[in-house]
Amino acid sequence: MQTLLPPPPPPDEALAEVFQYTPKDLRANQRGSISERQQERMRARHADSVGLTKGFFTFVAVIGVVGSGLAALNEGIPLWQMWLAVLIGLLCWSGLAWIILAYSHRRMEQTIAAGEVAQISGTLHLKREGHKPTLHYFCVGGRCFSIDANDHYKLERSRVGGQRATVYYTARWEWVLAVEL
Repeated sequence: MQTLLPPPPPPDEALAEVFQYTPKDLRANQRGSISERQQERMRARHADSVGLTKGFFTFVAVIGVVGSGLAALNEGIPLWQMWLAVLIGLLCWSGLAWIILAYSHRRMEQTIAAGEVAQISGTLHLKREGHKPTLHYFCVGGRCFSIDANDHYKLERSRVGGQRATVYYTARWEWVLAVEL
């Protein structure tokens, strides 16, 4: 039995789904501002990065403590010495990560406060580069924005390539806010 895929959505609906914007968001971007909903999404995206960083360093800390404890017992080194070395290493690396996250948060808040919306117009095309991993791009007017493979596939199916488009994006992060065909 052959399964049929549902018909692809119209190009403008596919773009709205991939970049998660509403007509209200698009109108705000056309006026040169970032909508409140888009600001919330930017903050949520940053919160996700913070959560991933916490999870990663928690994992590394657990592995470091258990691994160094086992190594200390095996080598006859006092546990406090081994754990002190692990603690110092974790503090250095996690401190660097938090500095990077704080800088990123500051830049995001500056972008939101300034409301800097850039735009570029041109012919839209989708591009793939590399092989394992393959990188996927959404390009307009000589500027390419990175997208994930699933979004690339959705846009390919909706046949957005070759159409004239205007992309509204954050000037500092080059994060796509909305696309107008």
